[in-house]
Amino acid sequence: MNPVFETAELKHITRKLYETMDGLIESANRLKGYIKLANGAVPLSEKNFGLTALRHKIRGRDAEGVLAALRVVHENIAQYREPLTAQGLTEDLIRSFTDALTAIHDGNQMQYEILCRRKTLVQDNTQAMNDLYGRLMRILEAGKILYKAHDQQKLEEYTFSSLRKRVRIVHKPAGKA
Repeated sequence: MNPVFETAELKHITRKLYETMDGLIESANRLKGYIKLANGAVPLSEKNFGLTALRHKIRGRDAEGVLAALRVVHENIAQYREPLTAQGLTEDLIRSFTDALTAIHDGNQMQYEILCRRKTLVQDNTQAMNDLYGRLMRILEAGKILYKAHDQQKLEEYTFSSLRKRVRIVHKPAGKA
């Protein structure tokens, strides 16, 4: 089995995660403005509010770090909701942080599940290849036993290195010279 589908799905999820994280930059900038407009009503700086860490983790493409920073920002929004809404913070902006938190968490969880499936697939493939190798070795041993005394030419065909050479031969199309 080939994990091509899992790889394509993983790339799609990663692209969506990055888009969601990049979309948070504008929301974080707007929230920073509301914090500044609130003057002393919000005693936290941009850094303590969690916005600096959020931007840093977004630039670093760290989904787990973005989740942690978003949780801090979400808690601070809940704590200082009244003074921020008095300065113009909208429900849509609050919802954008909440939606991003959910989307990033879900995307991160789906990535984890895909990676687990891929590991299982690799283990299954490794077992299948080991079984195939065992069968080949038994066939090669039987051929060596049968042709050892009678046919030296055939005996050479029952070695693993000759089998590998025959498998790796690239056949050229008949029309090309």
